[in-house]
Amino acid sequence: MSLLPPIANATLTQAFGPSTIGAEPAMYADSKRAWWQPFAGAKFYAHFHPALDLAAPTGTVIRASEAGTVIESYFDRTNGGGHKVRVQIRPGVSYCSNHMASRAVGVGSFVARGQKLGTVGSTGWSTGPHDHFWVGFDDEIGSKTWPTLYNPALFLPGGTLANDPRMVPLTQRVVLNGPGVNIRTSADLDTAANIFATSRDDGIYRREQKRAGLGYEFTYLKRVVSDDGAFLRVTGFGHVLYIAEQLAHFV
Repeated sequence: MSLLPPIANATLTQAFGPSTIGAEPAMYADSKRAWWQPFAGAKFYAHFHPALDLAAPTGTVIRASEAGTVIESYFDRTNGGGHKVRVQIRPGVSYCSNHMASRAVGVGSFVARGQKLGTVGSTGWSTGPHDHFWVGFDDEIGSKTWPTLYNPALFLPGGTLANDPRMVPLTQRVVLNGPGVNIRTSADLDTAANIFATSRDDGIYRREQKRAGLGYEFTYLKRVVSDDGAFLRVTGFGHVLYIAEQLAHFV
């Protein structure tokens, strides 16, 4: 099934591809995808637009293109995205809307296809009210931080990848192995300052208050490796969190 266009009846003001706008980043790209470092078959562009700009009046509803888990919902000052919401369809596959006037969902929320994510705006480095909409694949060409950005039009109705199986939602759940497990805000075992919550015999506690039972299910995002070993990056209790891989299991 194709991705649902995030805005009904939007006007495409800038497509995926080379750009004459100086604010656009330098990227390597081929006909389908773009990234910040060289990859096989890619050409260097001094300015490249790795998304679709979909214009609509301020306040127009932006909807979830597919069901998934919200993994980012914040005001992006660093990269100029303004109010942005990013939704993970399955581990390693996500889409993102930027420059919103308002956000309607928070990190850790599960959204249904077509659910309201926010409204069109012109926040951040924006030239007018629109949704800077991108589709990303983690680690496809070697990045653990920045996803490979594909042309979103390929996955929308009529696109050549409209039936790509990677767009089918796949949500994996994680539970703790038992009591005595620390749930952390970073993949680091060397500090106690990053302990978000800890499991006990009768549940999961944060700041001496019971937040959930031991069977609480976290939503799996991806596996990450630090100098302290492998961790499961998850969402739970409205936060992005980390659990040492050997201390949890999939259900």
